[in-house]
Amino acid sequence: MKKPARAKRRKPNNAVITIRGRQYFEDFDDREQIELITDGRFERQGDAYVIVYDETEVTGLEGTRTTILVESNNRVTLTRVGDVSSSLVFEQGKRNSGLYNVEEGDMTLTVDAFKVINRLDDCGGSLFVDYQLELNSQFMSKNNFLIKIKEARPLT
Repeated sequence: MKKPARAKRRKPNNAVITIRGRQYFEDFDDREQIELITDGRFERQGDAYVIVYDETEVTGLEGTRTTILVESNNRVTLTRVGDVSSSLVFEQGKRNSGLYNVEEGDMTLTVDAFKVINRLDDCGGSLFVDYQLELNSQFMSKNNFLIKIKEARPLT
């Protein structure tokens, strides 16, 4: 007799994650800034680090889970799943395109990453990304975010 499938247990939160994001629009005088401090998960997977947190009304993406994979070559993949779904890749000096899925449909977002500074280690640290976004080949905004990880403890 087959054993019933067990639901995957979600790993507990083990970090305090601070995200500061800035977005500059066409004239660069018009800008938005957000700051989110939340509990989340931070762990090493092989030679990469993974950051996971739930978005809130502060970011306008409530109902969405964000996962950030930071590879040892400083390639950063930001994946959102939930009410808003997207997958964006940031590589310094490179342009990458991905889909952005919203109620209205899929759109193509192109990321032109100017700078990726990875100062993460097994105890936490920071990640800074400076980039430009194009939506369906039209300039959308210049952006940057700084993520700080504190109180990271190894998961048991």
